[in-house]
Amino acid sequence: MELLHSANMDQHVKERTHISGHIIDLVVTREDHNILGNLHVSSMLSNHFVVQDDLRMSRSRPQEKTVSYRKYYAINMDDFSDELLKYQLTTDPSERRETLVDQYNDSLKCLLNKHAPMKTKTFVRCATVPWYNQAFQAAKRDRRRIGRLWSMTGLTAHQHRYREARNRVDDLIDRAKSEHYNEKIVQYHFQGSG
Repeated sequence: MELLHSANMDQHVKERTHISGHIIDLVVTREDHNILGNLHVSSMLSNHFVVQDDLRMSRSRPQEKTVSYRKYYAINMDDFSDELLKYQLTTDPSERRETLVDQYNDSLKCLLNKHAPMKTKTFVRCATVPWYNQAFQAAKRDRRRIGRLWSMTGLTAHQHRYREARNRVDDLIDRAKSEHYNEKIVQYHFQGSG
């Protein structure tokens, strides 16, 4: 218990958790974290009692992001050009600059709304993990690009490149997680001893 208190930790199970009368199942939290609700030891499961609690933890709502876009690549340029020739902008352009700008804006807006209508999409932005960085993001992007290439060609060489890219991403994840948690351990170690 002294070891836990020296690290600013508390052990909350006070009743026996084993059939022999010992407390061998523990619930340990930091002293300054009040996340336990109603901790109790209940029915026996094999030779252990069940330790239950309603944790007081709020889950943050995921952020949503809405983007608007047009599919410009889907425009049939021949149809677009033919229709543009029918607008007042090309048949009878104004000599006044302000009116000409209005004609230009109105014509193109109308054509774009017809050939590439504005679409809106909302997606949930996942919370980023602390070890996520630009190198990891670039490696994932490269893995997706090579994966698409392999699915289009079906070539063994592309499959081999995809596996290498996948392994590179997995290695980056493992290394980044390890570094992150090692830093946390060192940080808490110095906080507890200081």
